[in-house]
Amino acid sequence: LRNSMNINILIFDILLGMVVVLMAKSGGSAAYGKWAGTKIKTKRSALLATMGLGVLIFVDDYFNCLTVGSVMRPVTDSHKVSRAKLAYIIDSTAAPVCIIAPISSWAAAVGSSLPEDSGVDGFSLFLHTIPFNLYALLTICFMLFLVAGDFDFAAMKRYEEQVKKTGKET
Repeated sequence: LRNSMNINILIFDILLGMVVVLMAKSGGSAAYGKWAGTKIKTKRSALLATMGLGVLIFVDDYFNCLTVGSVMRPVTDSHKVSRAKLAYIIDSTAAPVCIIAPISSWAAAVGSSLPEDSGVDGFSLFLHTIPFNLYALLTICFMLFLVAGDFDFAAMKRYEEQVKKTGKET
């Protein structure tokens, strides 16, 4: 039964990937980018919108990264956000949000990892552990601090400075 659950998650992820490709090919990502371009006026608001979209797409972390990346890349490019920072914000929002969202592939994976004779409902266990998932909760708080405080570090800082000087990354 456990292997069939893993195959179900794999099929689910493949179908979500197909939705992302379909959305990009149909022009949905470009349309959202154009609409967002009229509403988003600052670098900080572009990054907050990236986080916000990452929070809204909580079904699967891979789907989240693919969708938010393809949709927000043109918006953040226009506000001179380095791809390194965009990738960091997307990835550091996607996994933590999906880890604590009750309706996600993570919840299904955790629920299916318990032995059937354990006497514990996997979904209930998942729900009860959310307040103790410090990685997810603290990472989301750090992302808010990073965006609100315009804070950069390590290689991301170098890329951000390069984009400010030249307008693009090399």
